[in-house]
Amino acid sequence: MDRDYLQINKDSLEAILRRIEEETQQKIKDILDKAEISSKKILEDVTKEIEEKREYMFKEAKKEIEKKREVFFSTLNLEKRRIVLEEKNRFVECVLAEVVKRAERFRKEAGYLDFLEKAILAGIEGVGFFKIDILYSFLDERIFNEDLISKIKGLCKQNYEEEISLSFIKSDFTDIGVIVQSDDRRVIYDNRFLTLLSRKKEDIYNRLMRMY
Repeated sequence: MDRDYLQINKDSLEAILRRIEEETQQKIKDILDKAEISSKKILEDVTKEIEEKREYMFKEAKKEIEKKREVFFSTLNLEKRRIVLEEKNRFVECVLAEVVKRAERFRKEAGYLDFLEKAILAGIEGVGFFKIDILYSFLDERIFNEDLISKIKGLCKQNYEEEISLSFIKSDFTDIGVIVQSDDRRVIYDNRFLTLLSRKKEDIYNRLMRMY
């Protein structure tokens, strides 16, 4: 009896142990399954957050690049305009410098005498007085001879009813052309080339800038 009883108890104990082990394994499996589900969820959440942050950073970087691109091209365009303007200015200055050189050479050309005559008569007309001083460059001393002076006086007699008194005065300027003034110096008509060029410089400058 005792042996059988012991055997039954042993069998019951083993069954209980197996059941406990099975239940334990099931609980472990359930825990692991839940842990796997949780880890997957965590991984998904982390991945989503990283992706969102990556997308945000990409958009922000793209905006920053676009801003820098706009600034770069804006600066580049300004620099291009500055360089073009400098080149235009240099071109205009070269043209004006060449005009001045040619004007200096004009003194030795055949047309210079005619230029002087017109400059004198325009000055006399502009001053409008009957006692007039005509100032000429010392470099033109040989040109202002008796022939030229007589011719100018003769033209004045033809053009004006009243007699005009003319005084021809050698001066120390080097520019081509003349200065015509009333004898009291109240009215001055500067008909020298550089003065004429100065009056027209802005117009010449604008025209050359449009052409270049």
